[in-house]
Order: sequence, then structure tokens, then C-alpha cells
Amino acid sequence: MKVILRQSVPRLGSVGEITDIADGYARNYLLPRDLAYAATEGNIKKAQIEAEKVRQEEEKLFEEEKKVASLLEGASVTISAHAGEEGKLFGSVNAQAVVDALQEQGFTVDKRFVELDSPLKELGVFPVTIRFSQDLATEIKVWVVKE
Repeated sequence: MKVILRQSVPRLGSVGEITDIADGYARNYLLPRDLAYAATEGNIKKAQIEAEKVRQEEEKLFEEEKKVASLLEGASVTISAHAGEEGKLFGSVNAQAVVDALQEQGFTVDKRFVELDSPLKELGVFPVTIRFSQDLATEIKVWVVKE
């Protein structure tokens, strides 16, 4: 039976793909859980229209992210934290702290986009990558200063 996937199914395919699978698997698992629908001629056209809408939305989102990335290019944020005499922080600066500091400057960035190998645990200036997608990333400077 040929079906069009509504959601990504591991080892089967991703959204919008037309897949040929066993009838029982389709009737007993995929169709009742609304993971797929039958690949009739009308449904194939419907899936193509939905795929086009998704593609346009993703393209629009990518353009917005490009604008934000160009504005963030070379930006810097200052985060004050409690530190000891030797410059070691009592806590640490994590991705959420970077997002909060960016938000204070008027930038809206998702925490998942901030790439930190490990939380910052000392005073100084650190380059931090903001990766919007595999193809789009920018680097900012994070100044960690003593409070």
C-alpha cells in the first residue's frame, strides 16, 4: 500500500514522502495514529500543496534569521557575575545567560542556537557562535565581568 507520511517515522521516511509499505502496517499502525494517509491522486496533490507551503514558510524564516544574523555580526554582550579574587566565577555563565543578555539589547534568539562547548567559568572575553541553521551562523563576543 502506498501512503503519504504526515510525520517523520524512523526507518520509514520523513514528512511528505510517498512510501510503499505493507497493508497491515498501514491499516493497523500508521493510519489509526494519523502518521500517514493513503496515497490517492487527490491526496498526492494535497501533499504537494502542503509541502510547498512548508517550503515557503521555511524560506521566510530563513530570511528573517539572515537579518538577525547580520545585525548580530560582531555584536558583544556584557554579563556580570560573582567572582573570586583569581577571576573564577562562583557559578557559571550558560547559554540562557547569553540569550538574556542579547534580549536586553533587543535581539530575540532561541537558547538552542547558542553554541557553548561548556559553561563559562571565569572572567574574560569569549567568542560565542550563534548558529541559526547548518548554513547560517554568526559569532558574538561575550564579556564576563566581575559584579
